[in-house]
Amino acid sequence: MSEWQDISTAPRNYKPIWACNPQKGHEGIVVHNGSEWELLSHDGFPMGVGFYPTHWMPLPAPPITNPDSAPPPTPE
Repeated sequence: MSEWQDISTAPRNYKPIWACNPQKGHEGIVVHNGSEWELLSHDGFPMGVGFYPTHWMPLPAPPITNPDSAPPPTPE
């Protein structure tokens, strides 16, 4: 995982990032819509503006799964 960076270095091209404002206790996944930050819902839909992050980090890559591998055995 990356280190927190100042929000001034964050991408502003609708790319989702993890952002926070520690003074207000806010954090979440946001995108910049060209004029301000929008908080996204758990399924990626915009929930509105009014989120003012101070720091950000990239989202991690999704896990890579091998469709040919079997799931681990369930303990009995």
